[in-house]
Amino acid sequence: MTKSEAYSSINSCQRQIHECNEEIYIKTKQIEELLELERSLQNAEKKFDEEQQERKHSLYKLVDVHRQPKMISKYVSDMTGIFSGKEYKSATSGLAKVKTSTRRKIQELQQAIVDLKRRISNLENQISSLQSTIRSIEVEEERRCREQKLNSVGRIY
Repeated sequence: MTKSEAYSSINSCQRQIHECNEEIYIKTKQIEELLELERSLQNAEKKFDEEQQERKHSLYKLVDVHRQPKMISKYVSDMTGIFSGKEYKSATSGLAKVKTSTRRKIQELQQAIVDLKRRISNLENQISSLQSTIRSIEVEEERRCREQKLNSVGRIY
């Protein structure tokens, strides 16, 4: 390998490191956005649960006030099904799926960042090795130059 090839390889590694750092920045921003989404989902879930509890409480108050006439009894039965039945489970299940999906995406991005950092480390090691190669080439060039000077001085005498 020549010095110019080594310098060219170093420049290539530095460009790749720069690209990796840009990707890390982008992925970090994506993680921040997903964490914000996750907080929003948690708040929405909490608000949904609070509203469900409020509705149930109102329904139970209705039962106490009207002493369960048939019509009220049927209404309470139907509404209880809505507040804790299939519709409620469907809504909470949907939120849970979005939260799971969000968490999975965050983990994927975090792993990608780990992989990019590993790549940067490998590139930095490669740069160190190339710099060592350049130093060896320069030492050899200096040795040859001294040798040539000595040989040319010996010819003069």
